[in-house]
Amino acid sequence: MRTRLVLLAALVGAGLAAAPAAGQGTATKIGYVNSDAVLAQAPGADVVRAQIQQLQQGFAGRVQPLEDSLQTMLTTFQQQQAMLSPEARQQREREITAKQQEFQQRVAQMEQEAEQQQRQLMAPLMERINVVIQTYRQEHGYGLILDSSTGILVAADEALDLTEAIVALLQPAGGATPPPQD
Repeated sequence: MRTRLVLLAALVGAGLAAAPAAGQGTATKIGYVNSDAVLAQAPGADVVRAQIQQLQQGFAGRVQPLEDSLQTMLTTFQQQQAMLSPEARQQREREITAKQQEFQQRVAQMEQEAEQQQRQLMAPLMERINVVIQTYRQEHGYGLILDSSTGILVAADEALDLTEAIVALLQPAGGATPPPQD
């Protein structure tokens, strides 16, 4: 989601910066892309997705032992709770609460690390996509290119959809710029 918002912000920002001044009377040429489709079809995206999946599996593998340890502690406490003195019960409850907080903090830290690694893995691909979109926008005189996958675009003429042109440019054999879709 953040990746799409960054892409949208870059597209809108660049489009607005390139749009003619209001007093010039020239109509702004507008198009849109579906960034989800572009990302799905971009060369190298499958490798990045596999790396992210591997990263997520590693994350799950590191979280599971922590979760198991906490669950074991809870189960043992529940089984022994009736036999514990009130003081011992309170002490164990404090230990469990501390372990839960430690678990939550560790998981939050690992999630942040995983998100940062995902962003690092996606960065080169997103940069390439942004460069292709910006180049296409400049070469074909678009003042604004929106992202239809964000849900912001409510309705648009399919003739304004530049997704396939952008995907074609991302392909290794896509050396020539496709003609503008007016």
